[in-house]
Amino acid sequence: MEENKVIEYIRNKFPYKNGIGDDAAIIANNHVISKDLLIEDVHFRTKYFDPKSLAHKSLHVNLSDMAAMNAKPLYIMLGIAFPKNNDDYIQIFIEEFCKVCHKNNVIIIGGDTTSSSDKISISITIIGISDNPVKRSTANIGDDIYVIGELGYAHLGLEALENDVAGLELFKESFLKPEAKIKESLSISSELDITAMMDISDGLVNDLKKLCLSSGVASRINISEFEYIKDFQLACDKLELDPLSVALMGGEDYGLLVTMKPDAYKDFDAFNLKKIGKIIAGKKGLVLYDKAIDISVKMFSHFGEL
Repeated sequence: MEENKVIEYIRNKFPYKNGIGDDAAIIANNHVISKDLLIEDVHFRTKYFDPKSLAHKSLHVNLSDMAAMNAKPLYIMLGIAFPKNNDDYIQIFIEEFCKVCHKNNVIIIGGDTTSSSDKISISITIIGISDNPVKRSTANIGDDIYVIGELGYAHLGLEALENDVAGLELFKESFLKPEAKIKESLSISSELDITAMMDISDGLVNDLKKLCLSSGVASRINISEFEYIKDFQLACDKLELDPLSVALMGGEDYGLLVTMKPDAYKDFDAFNLKKIGKIIAGKKGLVLYDKAIDISVKMFSHFGEL
């Protein structure tokens, strides 16, 4: 079972112009809609996800889909399944989820609740609106590629949590409580000539490949220009991981992957945009590098990332 094959099968059955293929579907009057699932022991473990952290992440992974589409989030539908005899966890989760919704100006308008046999399942549908939705299928040959946010931080946090490694709180927090780039998305989309955008949830290389497949282009990443802060390098050393592999392949960062016309943006500090490469002619979906590399981190997969 592969995620991409499942998606492609369903997409072929429903070839709707603005449907499957982006972080969210565009529907009537420039509204956008998306759904995400979080399943215990697939996406999270309660041994290190307290209910407040889980509530935060549950919302922000959905807000990130809105950010990817240059959309303002408006409404949430929340579906939750909890095992019985877990009342305290449920109550704290719901209270915190409502707080995070209020903080981000989104309204819960419905959903569903039920019990489960032994695992927590969370299903969220989010609806937003955009005057200018940005898709992942509109990158052009010659465009520059940028990222907003840090690469690989969440993967380091996951590795530390999974292996009970002390410290590394910056990276654990990045995994447990990601921050969707809503403000950044709305700002850059109004001021810069963006051609395509999506969020970075499954790792830079994996998501860049998806963008290139959708746009019918190839890409080149300039890894020789990658820089790492000291704490990132030290964390990689502690976890015995290769920094480049973590930055390229680590999932769950929930940053943004952006393409824009060549040299359209000069001030790299204003929105924390980092130029990482270029859209090029070639086999669609192909991701190349400016020098030879050896990847040691496994590609993220929704059918077995934990």
